[in-house]
Amino acid sequence: MRTISCFLLALLLVGPAAAETVASFRGITEPARDLSLGVPVDGIVRDVPVKEGDSVKAGAPLLRLDARLEELEVKRRQILRDDGARLEATRQRRDILEGLLNSARSLYKGSGSISETELRRTELEYLEAAAAVRSLEADRARSGVEYDIAKSDFDRRTVTSPINGVVVSVMVDTGERVRRDDAVVRVVDQSICIFTVNVEEPFARAIKLGDKGRVEVMSGEQVIPVEARVTFVSPVADPASGLVKMKLEFANPDGRVRPGLPGRIALQRPDGPPADKPE
Repeated sequence: MRTISCFLLALLLVGPAAAETVASFRGITEPARDLSLGVPVDGIVRDVPVKEGDSVKAGAPLLRLDARLEELEVKRRQILRDDGARLEATRQRRDILEGLLNSARSLYKGSGSISETELRRTELEYLEAAAAVRSLEADRARSGVEYDIAKSDFDRRTVTSPINGVVVSVMVDTGERVRRDDAVVRVVDQSICIFTVNVEEPFARAIKLGDKGRVEVMSGEQVIPVEARVTFVSPVADPASGLVKMKLEFANPDGRVRPGLPGRIALQRPDGPPADKPE
């Protein structure tokens, strides 16, 4: 049978005859994504629409700060951005003057029925109208930017979840004052977990990224076996213990494993005989 390339063996499946060729290492499970979310600005909590244990989708609101002034500013900026009446009227005046100017030029060059002074006056009026249009267009573009800034400032007063997960902790309540970067809500995605373990350096040397094996998670007297994949082997050893940190990732879609539980893994000794399948 094919040799297990990564030397990962299930501890409970190792029989007495193979006990001397393997070593067991204990570690801890943790969620792949465990986020303590903070507020980006100072403020007073207006609303906390979630509670501990709630499942949330990415983008769901978790906490809102009082934003009444910011909301009014957004509305004001929106009105200024969308008010195009003055610009439209100025554009129409410019277009009319442009037509008059073209007619005046034709008359001046053809029949000479208008004076040069009248032509220059019409040209000046057209240029002033064209400049007014450019100024109003710049004002409108600036109003759009100012609206975006106001909207961004308003949106910053709502903390949203960046992931699908479960709310495991709410640190504040309605009416409390919070400061910038204060942690307010903790969200965990337990659908993918990480098993972190420190192993002796000779064992770590024999393991490659992507190797697969079985981790046994311990829940009281119950042992929960999971198939895991190596995602990290530290390139350095801890100077105090000589151990090397290793991480294995495993799927946990049904929440069978509660992150934080201890686990163990059995590794074949590098100088031991190759193992096809434990007895």
